[in-house]
Amino acid sequence: MELQLETSPKGHFVHAIADDHITVGDHVYSNSIIIAPSVVIPNWPPFSAAGLTSDDIDMILDLESEIIIIGTGTTFETVDPSVLSCAVELGISIEFMSTRAACRTYNLLASEDRRIAAGIIITHCNPMSSSLASSN
Repeated sequence: MELQLETSPKGHFVHAIADDHITVGDHVYSNSIIIAPSVVIPNWPPFSAAGLTSDDIDMILDLESEIIIIGTGTTFETVDPSVLSCAVELGISIEFMSTRAACRTYNLLASEDRRIAAGIIITHCNPMSSSLASSN
């Protein structure tokens, strides 16, 4: 899915999203990233919402954004509430949504010059489970 803004604001914006990659500017990322208007942090560790850790959340909190969203993959997923303890202590709310919805929301808020950061989880198929499924 290609995303386009009618204006050309400054900063980093998501230009396209697919199940297995995301395009920010001219760069294609096939692993999870953190994106903010001022920075893109590639190779963010989580490969799924279930694998999200408090250290992963801390990486986003370090950007000191007023709005934080996390794209949980192809579908909306919930996370273990204990992972969010640091954000709760700081009084920061984190919104979770599918990765596609997170990218659209991020672009909209970034275009309004909001202090936003998004953790975008790119989920990967487990090659072992794919080969097992095809051999049955």
